Amino acid sequence: MTLQEYFETTDIAPLNEVFDADRYKSPYLKQAIIRNQEDPISKSVRRQCRLSKLRAAEALSTTSQLLGANQATDLASLKSQIYQVDQPFGDEQSSSESAALDESLDQAIDTAANQLAHQVPRDGDVENGCLILNPCAFTRRTFIDDTGLEVVPNAQRPVYAASNGQQNNLIVDVPSMGFSWIGEQSTDSGKPSTGPPMAEGMNLRNEFMEILFSETTGGIQSVISYDQARVNRVSQQLAIRKSVRRKDGRWAEVDDEANYSVMAADSVEVTASTSLAGEVTSRGRIMNRDGTVLARFTQIVRLTRGSRVINVKVTIQDGDSDLSLKGNPWENYLCARFAWVDEAANLYRTINGVRHPANGRRLEAPEYLEIDGEGSTTILTGGLPVHRRIGYRMLDSLLVTKGETCREFEFGIGIDLKYPSQQAADLHVKPVWVKQQAAPPKGNHSSWLFHLSARNVNVTAWTPIHEEGQVVGCRLRVMESRGRQAKVALSTFRKITTATQCNLDHSVLGDCPVEDGKATFELSPHEWLELDVRW
Repeated sequence: MTLQEYFETTDIAPLNEVFDADRYKSPYLKQAIIRNQEDPISKSVRRQCRLSKLRAAEALSTTSQLLGANQATDLASLKSQIYQVDQPFGDEQSSSESAALDESLDQAIDTAANQLAHQVPRDGDVENGCLILNPCAFTRRTFIDDTGLEVVPNAQRPVYAASNGQQNNLIVDVPSMGFSWIGEQSTDSGKPSTGPPMAEGMNLRNEFMEILFSETTGGIQSVISYDQARVNRVSQQLAIRKSVRRKDGRWAEVDDEANYSVMAADSVEVTASTSLAGEVTSRGRIMNRDGTVLARFTQIVRLTRGSRVINVKVTIQDGDSDLSLKGNPWENYLCARFAWVDEAANLYRTINGVRHPANGRRLEAPEYLEIDGEGSTTILTGGLPVHRRIGYRMLDSLLVTKGETCREFEFGIGIDLKYPSQQAADLHVKPVWVKQQAAPPKGNHSSWLFHLSARNVNVTAWTPIHEEGQVVGCRLRVMESRGRQAKVALSTFRKITTATQCNLDHSVLGDCPVEDGKATFELSPHEWLELDVRW
């Protein structure tokens, strides 16, 4: 039956009902286990990471063409590969094929970045420097491990902070879809900004928060925001959940702590501590309550200066016995457990890039989960797709289930993020920069090329518009991400002459007002719209 036949032969429903997001439940995890598919968890992580890299390459390639590059980076074949192999029931890939695809995506970003760097207009004397690029439509605070420059610039815009040592590290605020040039001669140099080491004892701290680690478990014991100094925002541990029987023969209740293992630390030590970044590494065991070692873990927690996001990397090794996670994946799994204080806090999650209330127990959220109480605490899931809410103030993010072969995971914890979707996208895209021997950019050494006035609006796609062999504008897709109305002004590095709103099939909806070279348009909550912009 076709869709047209369905509407012709059925009556109008007597009741109109609005279905919230929790009414739609994804079957993919259980079905993957039933089909004995490999990597039901990490397949989603790889997909999210690859799509983020693809969008970054598209943005850099489009911008370079708009600035005059003649040759575009070929991304069509990479896009088709991603959508083919990373579907829930897509074709399985060998490890070599998977590595080759990831390498091709990294090369595509590097190629597009080099093309863009050569299109930036230059003026002045040639010098050693690095051009830091931003493929995202929001200002990005970027940590550069080693610039390779002999001198370190002063901490003034766009440089947020700098340190001088064996490696010249920088934290730079790069404008939306733009660049920042750091040169040895053109940038004011001097004694870099100094500050106390960020890691000390069992603590990590920066301007916004302090993290305390547990000597017993090796997990995060507390995260204290300086705005709410007496409130523990979140705690985190690793655990294995297996359904157990009580002494009377009955199964333990679903939320009973008896179902969970014990996390025991062998060592908790500071592995990096400078004025710009701190890192604490925990190593230990995940044990049954009878003392059997089920797995061993290494957890690295990193915090940088000026950041509201804690980066966590987890590696799982085999224990003394087989981990043997079998059966229902929602009952038997290894997870990262999160706990918070406020039982009345509301939980939100992203579905297809937009924010929805999360009132269910089994949740799908490959981008982020937001705990909204007196303050906002965000779990940046890093592509981890499935999560289980335990009671009113605990959450399990599933890392390993039956069939999962990946043992390395990465996620983030954000404190008071106003727009978490931006940090969720930022988690997958590594810093993009090109070391050059060239003149500084003409005009400002730090500049945006595209700018959206509403921060709750994200750009999901970029493509140039070609007419008669010339690039005359660009086509972009924008999405409202926070569930509220948005009036947006779009500015570009050239004055816009016309802007058209289109459906996703490119059919025209209407024209956007253009004033002083800026195009304005409105988005309703969660609306996804295509814009054709010409100059």
